[in-house]
Amino acid sequence: MLDGWQEIEADQIKRMQGALWHLLGNAIAYLSLFVIELVLATIGHSQSLHADAFNNFAGIVSSGLLSLGIWGGIHNHQSHQSKVTALDGWEAERRNRLMRFRLQDLFTLMSGVIMLVMAVQVIVSGVSNLFKSHTVQAVSGVTVWGAAIASIVMLVVWYFNRRGGQQLDNSTLLAAAKDSLSDALTSIGTLISLSGVLLFKFAWLDSVASIVIGFFIFAAGLQIFRDSGLQLINYSDPQVEKNYINTIQQIDGVNQVNAIDVQYSGSLVALSLVIAVSPRMTVAASFQLSERIEQVMRNQYGIIDTKVMFMPQT
Repeated sequence: MLDGWQEIEADQIKRMQGALWHLLGNAIAYLSLFVIELVLATIGHSQSLHADAFNNFAGIVSSGLLSLGIWGGIHNHQSHQSKVTALDGWEAERRNRLMRFRLQDLFTLMSGVIMLVMAVQVIVSGVSNLFKSHTVQAVSGVTVWGAAIASIVMLVVWYFNRRGGQQLDNSTLLAAAKDSLSDALTSIGTLISLSGVLLFKFAWLDSVASIVIGFFIFAAGLQIFRDSGLQLINYSDPQVEKNYINTIQQIDGVNQVNAIDVQYSGSLVALSLVIAVSPRMTVAASFQLSERIEQVMRNQYGIIDTKVMFMPQT
């Protein structure tokens, strides 16, 4: 059993290391865009480009937190190489190994909170400037270049995050992909609004665009907060649990699934089951059945560990 866990951990650590390099690249891209957009927004007097710059600043913080969460999971793995002994107990060791990867979810949750705070700040600033738009200086054409550069860069970042997240099967990187897609859309919206301001001379459009961008940031942050929060409390979709139960009950020897508990840890999913079997089933047969259940759940759903408890069918 330990050898199996070592293989799982080694594979997960390798995937996390790949995701870490992606996130460090994200941070560099966000930092570059933040500086470029902030300078051009100041020169060109654009509220929407200023809001987009701070959206990218939130991306810097988010990428940093997600990287820290992944680094923590890797570091804890490397510093915890103890062997399972009779005193440790398999269940205690199992929980310790799973908890190691929950740092990803915790830091993802924190990045969602920071995005929400940033969004509120951007919205408030946009509303404030909307009501004093007559005192705001005219937007310069140089700001369009900043928004165009940000749009292109963020689309590239989104593509590589999504592809990397799918290849590595890493929930943190997939969350970063959602964030970068939202950032790309806000940059495109900024580009469109600035073009409208310059073409039609609607000064208020710049402030309205910054407010819309703020709501985009808020929606993305809320989604990330919700998803990571549900994973931290081990919330499982009832339909997913129903699919698990249906699959297990089709395995020969299982009379009924009496209880199921799904545990999430980063990209890993583990199950604890209580199943009813024939009271005449031997210990050897029950062991073979538990191994068969674990193999089926791993092959069909990618579940890394399934713990089975047996009770006689009454």
